[in-house]
Formats: sequence, C-alpha cells, structure tokens
Amino acid sequence: MIQELHFPWLEVGIILPLVGAGICACLTDSVRAQKVAIFVAGLTLLLAVGEWVDFSMVGSFEAHDHWDLTQRLTGRDNILVIDQLSAPLPALSSLLFLLTILSTLRTKLDRFSMSLTLFSESIVLATLSCHDPWLLIVLLSLVVLPPWLELVRRGVSPRVFLIHMGAFIVLLVAGRLLLGYAATGGQASGLSATLLTVAALLRAGVVPVHCWMADLLEKATFGTAILFLTPMTGAFAVMHLVLPVVPVWAIRSIAILSLITAVYSAGMALVQKDARRFFCYLFLSH
Repeated sequence: MIQELHFPWLEVGIILPLVGAGICACLTDSVRAQKVAIFVAGLTLLLAVGEWVDFSMVGSFEAHDHWDLTQRLTGRDNILVIDQLSAPLPALSSLLFLLTILSTLRTKLDRFSMSLTLFSESIVLATLSCHDPWLLIVLLSLVVLPPWLELVRRGVSPRVFLIHMGAFIVLLVAGRLLLGYAATGGQASGLSATLLTVAALLRAGVVPVHCWMADLLEKATFGTAILFLTPMTGAFAVMHLVLPVVPVWAIRSIAILSLITAVYSAGMALVQKDARRFFCYLFLSH
C-alpha cells in the first residue's frame, strides 16, 4: 500500500499557481502582476520543499497526498504520486520559476506574461507528480500552450515549434494506443515501441531533431524558453511512459543517441557567437 504524506502538498502546490495565474490575468499593471507572481511562486516553492521534506520523513519508495482530493473527485487511485526519483523535481522546478520571475526586468514585463508563467508552473508541477499515463500525456500537451501563445502574441512564426511538438503528441498518443492494443493480444508491440521512442527523442531534442529548441530560444522571450526547456518534464515522460514498456533495443537507442547529442551539443556550444544559441546547446548538452 502506498504511504500517505502528512499534508496535501502536491494538490495545493498545483492549485496555487493556477489561482495566481487567474489573478495576474486580471491585473492591468505588469509591475503589480510581477509582485503577485513572486509571492505565489515563493509560496509554491515552500510547498514543494515541504513535500520533499515530508516524503523523506515518510521513508517510503512512493507516497501520495494526505486526503488525496483527486481520488475523491475522480474515483481513481494514485493519480498524483511522488517517488524517490521525482521527489526533488517539484522543488527544483519551483525554484527555477521563482528565480526567472525575480530576474525579469521591468522593461521586459510587457513581453513576459506572468499569468502564462504561473499557468505553466502549475502544469509542470502536475506533470512531475502524475503517474497516470493518459493524464500525463494531456499535461505534456498543455505545457506546450504558453510558449505557443507567446510566439503568437509576439507576431513570430510558431511553425517549427508547433510541427515538432505536434508530432511529439501524435506519436505519443499513437504509441500508447497501440500499446493498449498489444496488451489485449495484438501485434503492435514493435511499432508502439518505435513510436514511443521517437516521441521521447523528439521531446528531448535529441540530434537530429533538435532544431525546434534553437528556434524557440531565438523567437520567444529568454525566460519562457528556459522554463520550457530546463524542467525535466521530457526526462520524466521518458521514465514513466517509455522505459517501462519498450524493449531493450529502444532503451539502447535512446542511450546512444543521448550520448551523441551530449557530445555534439557541448562541442557546438564552444563555437557559438550568438548568446541564445550558446544557451540552447548548453541546455541540450545537459
């Protein structure tokens, strides 16, 4: 039986940024919106750290929220669960969001939406706490919305970003559908493993399907690009959606291509003259 935390850290930490996003969306003063966003992001970080400390005190491999409101609302068990792998990720992601909001200059506030940032934080935290495959796919799809909306608002073409993220979502959904079909006696296991593997490589920006990362960093605000690329949602999706169900050859393919990408992007980062492209390859190498 899965252990229970002493407080609904996960659910409150997910709901709080959503409430903050709604408040910021109603404010016309961008400076006040930033102050609200800092306050909300700070509280969210405290909740994430509390979840991490509480989980370490429980001493279990995995645990779910106290009271587990999602179970009462949906009737499904263990939707939001943290384990030893994912326990520190919400705190690290919350810190990243808080620091990005704090470091945003006032001259950039008109371009950098605080409401979309808090919405993105809520989705990222929900993603890093979700163990339900289909809900995880929905969350991975929703997290694409803030960067896309910003690109549209700035009047730049989101075509490259949308093509790659659209392909990622389609491949992921098709792979899960074929996996369910194979589980009932079909012969789609090889195809489903291929689709899931390609989806994972696409979302992680593995060479040679990494051009969308450079495109996003060049066209979006630096904060939005960082908050989409640096949280480990792609790696989390690989760990929970791909690695448990794909055969050994798929895991080896991911490992080899990831190693090639790390070496290639580290070398490319050394020769870049443009700062944004440098950070793109720096993030990719890690």
